[in-house]
Amino acid sequence: MFRCECNTTARRLPDSGAALYEQLADLVRRGRVEWVHFCAAGMDGQMFIPLIRAAHAAGIKMTYCPGVYATPIAQYVIAHVLSCTRMLREHAEQQASKTWAPLMQRDPRGAVVGVVGAGGIGNEVARMATALGMRSIGWRRRAGSFGSFEDIFTGEEGLDALLMESDFVVVAVPNTPQTRKERPLGRTLGNSGCTITFSSNSPAPSTSPAMSSMKEFSTATLIQFV
Repeated sequence: MFRCECNTTARRLPDSGAALYEQLADLVRRGRVEWVHFCAAGMDGQMFIPLIRAAHAAGIKMTYCPGVYATPIAQYVIAHVLSCTRMLREHAEQQASKTWAPLMQRDPRGAVVGVVGAGGIGNEVARMATALGMRSIGWRRRAGSFGSFEDIFTGEEGLDALLMESDFVVVAVPNTPQTRKERPLGRTLGNSGCTITFSSNSPAPSTSPAMSSMKEFSTATLIQFV
């Protein structure tokens, strides 16, 4: 354990997250830290960079928490699915305006949830979706165990098949140079009207091919970010 002897607390600074990690990096550079643990599912966040560089230069151990956020992220994804099918946003708008009109809701049972990236987060999404009566299908680069998925697709043709079959698409791939260069998803999705949800550690939606292609090919698709 160590005590941070910083005169200005991170919460008072404009970018508290970045400031905190810069202060921690300074402690590492002073030789006062022997082990850095990141409470995150990935270590690619920009605010982590100063601390990672300092720890690497000092040759100290770095660890992180793969899989620890699978359940809360999956819960958030399922919340969006239920919000869309049960029109919770529209209900909230009616409540705020003190009006009421019948809304044509959808039963999520039987809906197909396609997960691009069938790892820990994707598998937990599939488990929760299946428990609510939805069908869960996944895609990964290489074949593997099905886990909580009804079916697993691989390869380019498999990705096309998953996208065409899905009512909801969850992008849960890690943020790597390979995934940032993935081919666009929008041309396959067309105007299917399916919902896309990006998990927190996936490539940034503002720069991903999926996002840019959606703008061009599918005005009916709702894009939500976790």
